[in-house]
Amino acid sequence: MITTNIITAKIEPAIFTRIMAGEKRIEVRTDTFHGARIIRYVDASNPSNTLGYAIVSSPEVEMRTESLNPFPDVLSDVACVDRKTGNRLFEGLTHVYLVGLGEVSNDLESLLKTVTKEKSE
Repeated sequence: MITTNIITAKIEPAIFTRIMAGEKRIEVRTDTFHGARIIRYVDASNPSNTLGYAIVSSPEVEMRTESLNPFPDVLSDVACVDRKTGNRLFEGLTHVYLVGLGEVSNDLESLLKTVTKEKSE
C-alpha cells in the first residue's frame, strides 16, 4: 500500500490561474506542507469550491529573515503575485515555507497515478 499526503490550501482564483498557466511554479505558505505530495487548491472565498491540484515537486524549504523590509517584495516575486497582493499576504512575516510545483490538473486521479508511479520507481 502506498500513502500519499494531500493538503488543502486556500488561494485566490486569479492566483490559481497562474499556476494552471505554468507562470507560478513555487508555492509559498506560512505553515509547513506536512510532507504532502499533492496540494488541493480551494477558492479562498468559497472553500467548498476545489479549483484544482498540483504535485509538490521539490522538498520543502523554510525561509527566514531578520529584515522585514524587503521580505514581502522578494516573496511577491517568488510567489508570482503583484507587490500589492504580496504586501497583503506577506507583510510582517519572519519565515515562510516553499515548495516547487510540478504537474497541475483538475483531475486528482491522474495526479495520484503519477505520484504512485514515482514512488514505485
